This record gives sequence, structure tokens and C-alpha cells, in this order.
Amino acid sequence: MFCEVGVVSQMKVLLVNPSSSFNPYRPKMTKPPLRIPYGLAYVGSALLHNDVNVSVWDRNAEPSDIKTTLKRQQPDVLGLSVLTGRAILDAINISEKAKEIYPDVPIVWGGYHSTLLPEQTLREPYIDYVVSGDGEYTMMELVRAIENGSPVKNVAGLYYKKHSKIKQTKPRPLIQNLDELPFPAWHLFKMEKYIHYTAFNERQINLNTSRGCPFNCAFCCEPIFHKRRWRYNSSHRVIAMIRFLKDNYKCDHITFRESLFVANIKRVEQICDRLIAEKLGIGWDCPARIMNWDRALLTKMKKSGCTSFEFGIETGSPRLLKLLNKQINLDQVEDTFRKCNEVGIIACMNLIVGLPTETRKDLEMTLSLINKLKHGIVAVFIFTPFPGTKLYDFVVEERMFVPPQTLRDWGEFNDKILHGESIKPFGEVSRRELTGITQRVRDKNARIVRKLILQKLLKNPGKLFGFTIGITKHAYTYALKSTVGRHREFFEAFKNIA
Repeated sequence: MFCEVGVVSQMKVLLVNPSSSFNPYRPKMTKPPLRIPYGLAYVGSALLHNDVNVSVWDRNAEPSDIKTTLKRQQPDVLGLSVLTGRAILDAINISEKAKEIYPDVPIVWGGYHSTLLPEQTLREPYIDYVVSGDGEYTMMELVRAIENGSPVKNVAGLYYKKHSKIKQTKPRPLIQNLDELPFPAWHLFKMEKYIHYTAFNERQINLNTSRGCPFNCAFCCEPIFHKRRWRYNSSHRVIAMIRFLKDNYKCDHITFRESLFVANIKRVEQICDRLIAEKLGIGWDCPARIMNWDRALLTKMKKSGCTSFEFGIETGSPRLLKLLNKQINLDQVEDTFRKCNEVGIIACMNLIVGLPTETRKDLEMTLSLINKLKHGIVAVFIFTPFPGTKLYDFVVEERMFVPPQTLRDWGEFNDKILHGESIKPFGEVSRRELTGITQRVRDKNARIVRKLILQKLLKNPGKLFGFTIGITKHAYTYALKSTVGRHREFFEAFKNIA
């Protein structure tokens, strides 16, 4: 399906992952641990399998000078995958400078923000095309069309300009079988920059094995972007990718960074069975969902190397759980955490405060839930209305929020919301107080981590040597970082310690 035999493209494509911490108006902050941008890794792989010359520039890993890098790369096509928020500002900066240096080079934007707001994105003069949804086949066909001078109207999944008017081609169907795609182009990245060391000196890396989510949570844009379709790699393919990362990059721990790793329990069991049978010696953790968990399954997951789950609970208020359309209840939450603790899997949780209509009583219920459960790391986020979500539509319709009208405004809106600049709170509690709450939770997390490390060492004294090496490495690293950077590095390194 991918490579036409004997056809070698002369095009040179540069794929860019803009910096997610770029903000020209605030001091530079230490960046969080790097994750492989799998959207670009898969698009790059698809192009390579069609004999296109591809390079990847992850600005989070390589924040080199824009003009110098563009002149060195000399791309024939420039593609950027853009998330809502600060990354937009960096993407704008790159695109404008690229147009200044190479006025005729097509600039293509893809990713979540461009897909959710394609026409507003394409109004900017420095953007020529928007790839909507899955990018592998669309980008491949677009590059071919540009190279051959053929009409782009025949490329499905594309927005483009013609005579100053925005045109849309027919939608591209979702890729149903992810196994048909080649392996991600890991070799295009400086992989050592994406490998992090756990508390016990294990080499940890992120991996994506599915796309989308079958659920319809009101704060999430996945239902729109992926049309509520959950697509996945087979268990055989997942094991093959894990083995590749272990053999080629000496990885000891895999963090599955996808919307819902456990959407198909049969697939989870197959992966666990293969990990156990093949004795790969890999630890792993994943995002999970509150549900009626089977203790035997949890036991098998633990045996296969699972160390922790990241549960999206969001709130301790039954009323707000309904508003968010979580389709869970607090009894299930308590039951899930109890079973995880019984089998030895650390249950971490994500929470959102400052939700629309949230009362002080709702907030107190959330904080009470934290104290009630035996848990691992707690991540608390202050609500931000992202486009493509039901809560975004709600706060706009209720006139709680005036959405940005330009790309640059979208790039700045995160900071305006987080720092309370001219943005009213969406609930009863002020943003200043919510910020204080998130800080107190981070302080408590540090105590939790110390306790979990001690428990781990008491159960397995053989880990002491690895821990000594790991803590020495991190102590040196922390000494060179800002306070914010230390927090981020600390929790990433120490959360998977079961």
C-alpha cells in the first residue's frame, strides 16, 4: 500500500514538532521530560516508505536557531504538527521565518488544533495547507501532488487555498487497522533525549499503540478528532514494538502514552500473556479507566510488569461527574483503587478543578476524595476550555468565555487563563486559590513518592544498587535545574516504582 516500486521522490520534507514551552512574553522555564511525538514519527515513516527524503525537527529536543536550521535543511515541503497553546506561537514563528527565506515552499499544518479549527488556521498567510485527522496517507499524497504538479483537490483530508478562498477536499476515512502502518521512524529522532531514568536507574520511554477513545467525556476533544473510534495495534504488533525498543535502545520500562490503553480487555490480556511468556523483563504503566475491574486481570497485569495506572477521575463531585459525562461513580473509584492496592499496582489519578459551575462544596468533595483513597501521584489541572470539547461549547454559549479569533490569540490563551489575566473563574473558587491548591497537592506528592520508594526498597533490597545510581544521577541533574524543572523531573522519574 505504501511504496510504489521504482518511484523515487526528489522532494525533501521537514517535519517539525513546535516547542510546547515557547512563550516570548515570559521567562524560559525548564521543559518537562521529552516524549516522542508519535504523530510525526508515523508520518515520517509513511513518507520514508514512499522514498521521500524526510527529516524531523523536534523543537522540544533541539531548540536551535530557526533560520539557521531552515537554511541547513532546505526543505521542499515544511510540515508542522500543532497542539493548542504555546506550541502555536512557536509554529507561527517557524512558519513566518520559513516564508521569509523560502516564499514558494508549501507550509502544511496538522495535528489537533489545525484539525479542530482548520479554516481559522488556514486564514493565516503563512499557511498553505491543513491536514485534517490522520496524517499518514494525506501527507504522502499531498507531497506527491506537489511534486508532480497535480491538483490537490484529489487529496482526501485536506484544506487548501485557491484564489484566496478556503477549499476542503472530501474527508479521509480513519485508518482502521494501525498494523498496516510501518513502525514509527524512531531513527529520525535523537532517541537518547527521549529516554528517562526511573528512580531505580531503569531506562524508560513512551510508546503509543492506539488512537482515540470510545467514550465521550465533555472536557476532551478526542470524540471529535477521532470520531469516538478507538483503533489499535494488535497484541503481536505491540510486543514487536516493545522488543524493538528493548533491543535497539535498551529500554527497561514502557509508558503507554495514549488516550485509553485498556479499551479492549482481551487485547490487554493478550499483551500481558505475551510479556509473561516471552520474559522480556519490561516494566510498564498506562492510562486506565475506572470500571468494574477483575482482580485476576489486575494480578496478571502486575505479573507482566505493570507498575502503575493513571486514572482520569477528574472530580469527587457526583454532580460534576454527570456534567463531564464520565459514566463512572465514586463507589467504582473506591473499588478500583482498593483492588489495585491489593495486587500491588500503584493507582495514580488526574483531577480537574475550576470546572464550569463548580461550587466550593464540589471542590471540597474532590479534595476529600484525595484524602480518602490510598493512591500514588495526584495530578491536578485547572480547567481550560479547549476547542472541540462539549465544555468549550458550554462556556462559550453561557458567555463565560470569549474564544480567541486568531492563531496568535490561541497561542497566548493558556497563559491568560492560568494566570487569571482578564479571565473570570468558571466556578465559585478564584484562580488564585485554585493555584494554591495545585501547589499543595504537589508538595504532598513529594511525601507520597518518598514513602513509596521506601516500601519498594524494603520489599526488594536488590533494588538498592540501582536506586543509589539513579538518585545520584538525578541529584546532579536537579542541582542544575530551576524549581519548576525539579518538580517535573522528580515526578516523572519516581512515579513508576511499584
